[in-house]
Amino acid sequence: MIERGTVRESRGDGWVVVEVHRTGACDGCHSRGACSMGFGARNAQVTARDPLGAQIGQQVELELGDGAFLTACAWVYLVPLAGLLLGAGLGWGLLGWMGIGAARDPLSALFALLGLGIGVAIVWLYDRRVRDARGAPTGRFQVQVRAISAD
Repeated sequence: MIERGTVRESRGDGWVVVEVHRTGACDGCHSRGACSMGFGARNAQVTARDPLGAQIGQQVELELGDGAFLTACAWVYLVPLAGLLLGAGLGWGLLGWMGIGAARDPLSALFALLGLGIGVAIVWLYDRRVRDARGAPTGRFQVQVRAISAD
């Protein structure tokens, strides 16, 4: 995945903070309206490895491997969904086993929400694990400046 952005901060240690206006991949996505819903601006700040020496104000191209992007998407969407479904299923089964029939539906919904919360917590913990001390992704999730634009 390749995005363009503007360097907003140079950390001087081979890292820059780039402001990216989410357009390229987002414009073709059917969920593009939902992503920014409730989160304000469509701009994101990304900490990226900078082997080229970009300066503040320059336009740069950022690259993240397609496999890493798809893996991140799977973590963000599928793990909470799995937690929701597992919570609902376990709640339904457990309540049935306990002989609770009258309140089975609303209590199963609470189990589903609990499962969703656990799924989100797992994603949050994994996100913390793949970041370094400055908050930048590491390993295969590392974003890198691949070009400095002339404009």
